[in-house]
Amino acid sequence: MDLHDKSLVGWSMGERQSTDLVVAALVMGLGRREPSEQLLHHADHGCQYTSIEFSNRLADWGLRASYRSVGDCFD
Repeated sequence: MDLHDKSLVGWSMGERQSTDLVVAALVMGLGRREPSEQLLHHADHGCQYTSIEFSNRLADWGLRASYRSVGDCFD
């Protein structure tokens, strides 16, 4: 979800939440938008978002990750 305009920019569905699922949602979101280098991806502390694969994908696109405060998307 884009916090600026509250629109959904990427999603993926499956029977369980896996790393592949969240990577697919990220890829869709990046494909539908042209994010600036200042994009901050905020996620919870789930293993899908803290996995090496997901972290590497963020790094590949030059995106920063935020995992600081639980329940606070504005950190």
